[in-house]
Amino acid sequence: MVSSLFRRICGVFMPNQEGELQGACRHSSSDGTERKPVQKQTHDARQEIRKPRNRSRGRKGGAFCNAPELLKQGRMRIGCVGFCEGGFEIVGLGRHDSELLTSAVDSLDQRVRESEHRNIAEGLRLALQTLDTPEPGRSGILLITSGGPTVGSEEMPALAQMAVGRKVGIHVVCLGAATGAAATALRIHTKESLGYGSLREVGSDAELLSAVQGFFDGLAPARTMKGTNRAIVLLDCCKSMGASHAAAAPVDRVRVALTEYLNKPLVRSYDP
Repeated sequence: MVSSLFRRICGVFMPNQEGELQGACRHSSSDGTERKPVQKQTHDARQEIRKPRNRSRGRKGGAFCNAPELLKQGRMRIGCVGFCEGGFEIVGLGRHDSELLTSAVDSLDQRVRESEHRNIAEGLRLALQTLDTPEPGRSGILLITSGGPTVGSEEMPALAQMAVGRKVGIHVVCLGAATGAAATALRIHTKESLGYGSLREVGSDAELLSAVQGFFDGLAPARTMKGTNRAIVLLDCCKSMGASHAAAAPVDRVRVALTEYLNKPLVRSYDP
């Protein structure tokens, strides 16, 4: 028995004629019959049998596309509505990089009227009509005004409530300080009702640009978004917007800020 055990042990460690270790590739069962060893899987073998990862979620139309890709897909639409005596369309909803939108922004000064009959309510009504769609997506209105006296202000609270009911955020930018009834009329932002919206009185060009970028940044395409986001710039086109008491007329300042955003639409989303 001892010699048999000795031969079995030696067989494990003694090389055979081919130079391989015996026993390293053979195993004996309890009944003495030889059985094949269980081969250990290599890294390459495991890779072959591993199920391929589902990468479709990162492709076009997937749930986790990044913001630049979603923007290229046209998942954000921008339009512009003007108001003076009444509301009128400057440019309909379209891609942020469309030539039609760029041309409309470049020629905003040509939309200024000779009247000071400032009817924000009619412009707001038209903006809400433009955004009225059953398609999923977030919507917002950026109201930019000189802060002058407003007519039809008694209708504005009801229109603001309509916006709240449709989950349309209203952001108000006043070029300068509004006083008296004009200041009261502009308090139609939706911050308290929806959690987003604002009222900002801006003086410098940097403050105006920050207000514009902040509005669009809130509607920038996000990874888990559904549908298409929509934004309307509601612009005061009364006579005071074309007045050049300073270095540039108010409407030109708005044009520069909008152009800066359209050239770098995601700067606020990625820059510190």
